[in-house]
Amino acid sequence: MNTNLSNRTNIWRIVTFLVLAFGLSSIFYVKIITGGEGIDPWVLPLMLCPGVSAILTKLIFDRNLKGLGWKPGPAKWLGLAYLLPILYGAVIYGITWLFGQGGFTPEVAAGLASELGMADAPVVQMVVVYTLLLGTYGFLRYSLLGAFGEELGWRGFLFPELHRMTSFTAASLIGGIVWVLFHLPLILFSDYNSTAPRAFAVAMFFISCIALTFVHNWFRARSGSVWPPVVLHASHNIFFLNVFDPLMARYPLTDYFVTEFGVGLMVINVLMALYIWAHRSELDPKPEATLQMASTQPTAAD
Repeated sequence: MNTNLSNRTNIWRIVTFLVLAFGLSSIFYVKIITGGEGIDPWVLPLMLCPGVSAILTKLIFDRNLKGLGWKPGPAKWLGLAYLLPILYGAVIYGITWLFGQGGFTPEVAAGLASELGMADAPVVQMVVVYTLLLGTYGFLRYSLLGAFGEELGWRGFLFPELHRMTSFTAASLIGGIVWVLFHLPLILFSDYNSTAPRAFAVAMFFISCIALTFVHNWFRARSGSVWPPVVLHASHNIFFLNVFDPLMARYPLTDYFVTEFGVGLMVINVLMALYIWAHRSELDPKPEATLQMASTQPTAAD
């Protein structure tokens, strides 16, 4: 196989995907930024844009949808992907609370408990019920579809295409920058941010998102499936944004440590990325075999 020809083909596939992904997303960026309705009404269609773009790109170039990692993969990766955000969320918010930089507020959980006829239940019981409902029904109903839309694009298509051409490290760095750029208009021009200064939030998110890309790509490469990254993404959104965050009372410095724009998540993601980078040699020296890609060219681990 002609390596230069193959690389040129891959580049055009990637360019086509990115043009479609950001072109479709721009429709919803405009809706979110100028519509006065905030991010909520448009967040799901926005998150579906990378997945739709991956499907269109595959149909344009391959006339099929093979190689996107449709099979669920080993159960251990799905389970670990679901539990990981619970663990790092508990560490980040727990440390913030223990060091007096944030408080505990059960009002959100109490509101849901009241709707369920549990208005007089103990606070711990309310919080447990709130967490279980979001971690099951909320995970399936509100979080999984949007996560699937993003991950089918970023990890189902983009990462394998990049990994055909370059190392795991470079593919993760490039993919991470793309993922940051996808979120950047929302951080700068919508209510997707925190009370911390905008420059601080952007800096923390930039580092955190690129580091987290290593984690998502690792799950994709090790499992051969897009579903562990989907579960990881959905679990992060439901637990980090809808469980830990609403239960944390805000003090003056709280948002410097918590949320997706705080130093806590940035540090955790960087530590996970460094661990994965140190173990990158464990990946198949021909990752396309694991990732179910058509090419048979070897790709270096670093």
